[in-house]
Amino acid sequence: MNLGNATMLSRLTGSTVVSGYPKTGTTYLSHLAAQATGKPYIEGSMRFALRPSVIHTHFRRIPASAVFSFRPVKKVMASFVTHRALDLDPGFAERLRKGTTTNADEERVHRIARALLEGSRRLPPPSVYYADVCRRGGTVVNVLDVMTSGSRAQRQLCAAWGVSAETLDRAVAAASALSEARRAGGHEFYNRPSDRVRDMIDADAALSNAIRDEVRRTEVVLGGNSNV
Repeated sequence: MNLGNATMLSRLTGSTVVSGYPKTGTTYLSHLAAQATGKPYIEGSMRFALRPSVIHTHFRRIPASAVFSFRPVKKVMASFVTHRALDLDPGFAERLRKGTTTNADEERVHRIARALLEGSRRLPPPSVYYADVCRRGGTVVNVLDVMTSGSRAQRQLCAAWGVSAETLDRAVAAASALSEARRAGGHEFYNRPSDRVRDMIDADAALSNAIRDEVRRTEVVLGGNSNV
């Protein structure tokens, strides 16, 4: 359903597609797109987008009008590893909060991080993901800069979505307020304890160096393009 929405129905209905490597801010950018364009965001892609909508995905091979989110790779790795580890063992979150993680937890974290760095055909590592996006002419937006009025990221979004700077400023305020409300309300998605996972990753020197190398590769990919 998500693939159909992003690749086929979006072209027919004029929907707005938001994509990006997982945990780079695609959810925030989707809420922002909904606020800026007035189109409903189909959260979780639970239905077909038969009317103009905001579609959130992580696919790369999608319409050229799509906007891709980006966030620093080291932060993304900790968030994504946390997400994957919680999928495997929901009790991991409580152990993180209580500081009662085990050697098995740490080994799982390292194993997941290495698998993400190795990547797969469907989801390659960030440097390969964004190299493919850039080859296809995709617009990559640094989500951390979106909150700054007049920033390059804001100019990119105004051009991509056909909205004014004033409209986007209002949308940023509304999307940010929604994120803060969900975080304050205890929403699990907005309160995942990834800091401790980052410490676990950093404790493995070889893994930490491998992530640092991936950061550099991604910087080269995006630094050589005018997208970010």
